[in-house]
Amino acid sequence: MSMFLADENIPVETVGILRQKGVDIISIAEVSPGLSDREILDLASKQGRIIITFDVDFGRLVFREKLKVA
Repeated sequence: MSMFLADENIPVETVGILRQKGVDIISIAEVSPGLSDREILDLASKQGRIIITFDVDFGRLVFREKLKVA
Protein backbone atom coordinates (compact mmCIF):
# COMPACT_ATOMS: atom_id res chain seq x y z
CA MET A 1 0.00 0.00 0.00
CA SER A 2 1.21 3.51 -0.78
CA MET A 3 2.42 5.86 1.93
CA PHE A 4 2.00 9.61 1.64
CA LEU A 5 3.57 12.80 2.95
CA ALA A 6 1.34 15.88 3.00
CA ASP A 7 3.06 19.21 2.44
CA GLU A 8 2.17 22.10 4.77
CA ASN A 9 -0.30 23.48 2.23
CA ILE A 10 -2.53 20.40 2.54
CA PRO A 11 -5.16 21.09 5.22
CA VAL A 12 -4.72 19.08 8.41
CA GLU A 13 -8.43 18.27 8.23
CA THR A 14 -7.85 16.55 4.88
CA VAL A 15 -5.01 14.53 6.38
CA GLY A 16 -7.31 13.50 9.24
CA ILE A 17 -10.03 12.32 6.86
CA LEU A 18 -7.50 10.27 4.89
CA ARG A 19 -6.23 8.68 8.11
CA GLN A 20 -9.80 7.75 9.08
CA LYS A 21 -10.06 5.97 5.74
CA GLY A 22 -6.93 3.94 6.57
CA VAL A 23 -4.41 5.89 4.47
CA ASP A 24 -0.82 5.92 5.77
CA ILE A 25 -0.12 9.67 5.70
CA ILE A 26 1.97 12.07 7.72
CA SER A 27 1.70 15.84 7.63
CA ILE A 28 4.67 18.19 7.54
CA ALA A 29 2.47 20.73 9.37
CA GLU A 30 2.22 18.29 12.29
CA VAL A 31 5.71 16.82 12.42
CA SER A 32 8.18 19.40 11.09
CA PRO A 33 6.66 22.71 10.02
CA GLY A 34 8.99 25.00 8.12
CA LEU A 35 11.02 22.34 6.30
CA SER A 36 12.37 23.41 2.92
CA ASP A 37 11.13 21.71 -0.24
CA ARG A 38 14.46 19.90 -0.55
CA GLU A 39 14.19 18.63 3.03
CA ILE A 40 10.64 17.42 2.35
CA LEU A 41 11.82 15.58 -0.77
CA ASP A 42 14.63 13.99 1.23
CA LEU A 43 12.25 12.89 4.00
CA ALA A 44 9.77 11.45 1.49
CA SER A 45 12.55 9.62 -0.32
CA LYS A 46 14.00 8.13 2.89
CA GLN A 47 10.57 6.94 4.03
CA GLY A 48 9.34 5.84 0.59
CA ARG A 49 6.41 8.28 0.69
CA ILE A 50 4.59 10.03 -2.14
CA ILE A 51 4.32 13.81 -1.64
CA ILE A 52 0.91 15.45 -1.81
CA THR A 53 1.21 19.19 -2.42
CA PHE A 54 -0.18 22.21 -4.21
CA ASP A 55 3.37 23.61 -4.56
CA VAL A 56 4.65 23.59 -8.15
CA ASP A 57 8.25 24.04 -6.97
CA PHE A 58 8.44 20.29 -6.35
CA GLY A 59 8.03 19.67 -10.09
CA ARG A 60 11.05 21.87 -10.78
CA LEU A 61 13.13 20.02 -8.22
CA VAL A 62 12.13 16.57 -9.45
CA PHE A 63 12.08 17.09 -13.22
CA ARG A 64 14.64 19.81 -13.84
CA GLU A 65 17.11 19.07 -11.05
CA LYS A 66 16.51 15.29 -11.18
CA LEU A 67 16.10 14.87 -7.41
CA LYS A 68 14.90 11.41 -6.40
CA VAL A 69 11.44 10.89 -4.95
CA ALA A 70 9.03 7.98 -4.53
